Amino acid sequence: ANTVNVQPSKLNVNAVALISGMFYTTRFDKIGLFLANSIWGKGFRKRGIRRFVDPGYTDVVKHLPPCFLVSSEDDPLLHYTKNFMNSLCKSGAGHELCVFPGWGELGHAFPVFDPDLNESQEAMLYIARFFRRYRKGDVRA
Repeated sequence: ANTVNVQPSKLNVNAVALISGMFYTTRFDKIGLFLANSIWGKGFRKRGIRRFVDPGYTDVVKHLPPCFLVSSEDDPLLHYTKNFMNSLCKSGAGHELCVFPGWGELGHAFPVFDPDLNESQEAMLYIARFFRRYRKGDVRA
């Protein structure tokens, strides 16, 4: 918050669900080369914000609430989800990973883009179950 001069949110978040996350927006790959400046602003690599946009940065990851990660073998960003899970593991952050088998139709963010699929509904049930475990007054690590 100090680095980008914003007030921290007072919202208490007990858990998050991340579906087919585009976590690594600053890498020198198709996504990073295309989106980094659009998302973080031109010249962000020279500013103090650079380390905070890396989802593997320990000082960020260790402050995250428990994370539920959803992806599929058909998702072209599955490697991002797995890399982020490794960062969560290293930091000791609570997390669960759910990767659906590839059937050729479970592409990027399938629970969002195709919510009528059985797998999408199953993913949402897993997320709801995860959230129930961390609801206020019933938090378990």
